[in-house]
Amino acid sequence: MKIKSIAVLGLIASVAFTSCNKQKRQESLKTEIDSVSYALGLDMANKIKLNFPNANGAAFIEGYEGSADTANVKVDIENIDNILRKFFMKKQQEAAAKASDTSATEVEKVNTNTSSKLLSEYDTVSYALGLDMAIKMKPSFEDINDPLFVQGYKELGSENVLLELEGLDMILRTFFMKKQQKEAEKQQKEAEKKANEDFGQIKEDGIKFLEENKGKEGVVVTESGLQYIVVKEGNATHPSATDNVTVHYHGTTPDGTVFDSSVERKETASFGLNQVIKGWTEGLQLMGEGAKYTFFIPQELAYGANPRGGGPIKPFMPLVFDVELISVNK
Repeated sequence: MKIKSIAVLGLIASVAFTSCNKQKRQESLKTEIDSVSYALGLDMANKIKLNFPNANGAAFIEGYEGSADTANVKVDIENIDNILRKFFMKKQQEAAAKASDTSATEVEKVNTNTSSKLLSEYDTVSYALGLDMAIKMKPSFEDINDPLFVQGYKELGSENVLLELEGLDMILRTFFMKKQQKEAEKQQKEAEKKANEDFGQIKEDGIKFLEENKGKEGVVVTESGLQYIVVKEGNATHPSATDNVTVHYHGTTPDGTVFDSSVERKETASFGLNQVIKGWTEGLQLMGEGAKYTFFIPQELAYGANPRGGGPIKPFMPLVFDVELISVNK
């Protein structure tokens, strides 16, 4: 799942520091969550080392760890974005001014304050960064191992570091892509469950319609469940699954309600067979140029639980199409 960036420039980590966290150092990464948590801390430490070297690491971690106790935070949570935006805009302006002044030789000093007091603007901004990151990231990654995040954050540049910087992007990208896919699958299942609850009768009616229809004269049933009647045979030129075709069609629901018709519009339609519902992709390949077929398409080869909203096509509804294949556009 994609992690929300924290305010400005994606700056979400810090340089080495003395943390008030006394958790015993973990010597190895035993699970995927361990690896990802440690990688996040290490990656963030590296990013802020490059972009914000005078950050206060102790304040950053205090802000991160203190996010759960919102009653005692040291900055106004509602003002975090403003604090960070103003600070980094100022730093950009200062950098631009120095770049235009060839005589400027001043180098920023690294912030060495390791106390829990916010003594400077850098301390406040560092604390705000940690707090902002925790507030925005943890809802998306509830399983994060906080002690390992802190350990990874602290061990940038250490000889005992548990991961190489070069491999961090792959670890994080792989994990969050997989997490995003799982979430999408979960949402799909929930949507189908709700559709089953709300439109179960439509699904049953559709199954009954197709079951009765397949016994009618001239109806052919394919292995996938697609049903069709040959109204007129075409020539020997058949499209492949990736060809572009030109057709006339008339689409209705099982009760005869028209939802789309190039015939009524008096205008042919052209499209790629890999751009339409599965029933069309399969069915049109059975046809030669000039053929006319009637297709009875099961819901799982049509729009399933997710039809286009607002029209007569309901979830789990089979569809009926009269189709004329005018040409295969090679």
